This record gives sequence, structure tokens and C-alpha cells, in this order.
Amino acid sequence: MLREGQIDEPRAKHLGALITARVMNLELAAKHADGPPEQPAAEPPAEPARRIRPEDQGARRPAGSASTDNEAWVTDWRAKLAEAGEDRLMALQREITSAVGKRTISGQTGGELSDELRARRAELTQVPA
Repeated sequence: MLREGQIDEPRAKHLGALITARVMNLELAAKHADGPPEQPAAEPPAEPARRIRPEDQGARRPAGSASTDNEAWVTDWRAKLAEAGEDRLMALQREITSAVGKRTISGQTGGELSDELRARRAELTQVPA
């Protein structure tokens, strides 16, 4: 029987479990406060993955400093740009992106052509580049 002011058995068990868990946490913390926590035995570091060079997979290495740009493509694109209206500029930008992706032209040449395209857009809209 419970007297007035006492708690019932399920509540008492619950509080007892909370107190026990808290004490265990404090004991564990005190145990490890003296020194560094114990670490499991470390495994030896894994060997880094080998990088397979493109040449080893059959890709051809570009020749020395020779340009990889398709000069005919660049000349043709510049002719299109000279004749293009403002509505055609976005399509010309996509052509640059595609050509760089297909490696028809280098990324550097693609950047230079994009600069030319921006200058053309500024010229057509009369906004400084």
C-alpha cells in the first residue's frame, strides 16, 4: 500500500532506472577522465587506389604543344557569330559548349569564343561589355 505522497511502483522503477543510468554514465566519464579513451587496435592503412592513366586504356596522348582546336570549326563559328542576331546567340553558346565537350576545341578556345559572343551581345544591345 502506498501512503499519501508516495509514488506508485512503475514510476519508482522508472526513476530508479534513470538514476542507475546516470550513475553509470558518471562512472564511465570518471574512468576515462584520467587518460585518453581506449582505442581499438588500428588496422594498417589501406593501399591507395592506383590511378589508371588514359594512355594505358588506349587513349592517345595529345601531341606536344600542337593545337587540338579544329580551326575550320572555329572559323565557321566566327562567321556565324558575325551574322547572328540577338536571338541566335544562345544557340551559338550551346555550340561552344558542345564543341568543348566533344573536344573539337579546347576549353581555353571555348572561353575565348564565349568572350567574343558576350562582346557581340553587348554590341547588339548597346550595353558596354
